[in-house]
Amino acid sequence: MSAARKLTSHEIEVLEMLDGRRPGEWGAWVGACLEGLRGAGYCSRGLQHHITPAGREALAAIDAERISGHA
Repeated sequence: MSAARKLTSHEIEVLEMLDGRRPGEWGAWVGACLEGLRGAGYCSRGLQHHITPAGREALAAIDAERISGHA
């Protein structure tokens, strides 16, 4: 199982928001996801969250799984 596979669907949505793939949203669920993503090294800390190279790699792995039909 890949590291990207361990992400919840909401965490994937938030990573996609940080990557500019979907419009930004806000709410308690987003904050909770950001906390987990920061802990995993998938987004930066601070007031302006940014996707990290590790976050981009996780999204690329998720995309590959979706394309191959394993998602």
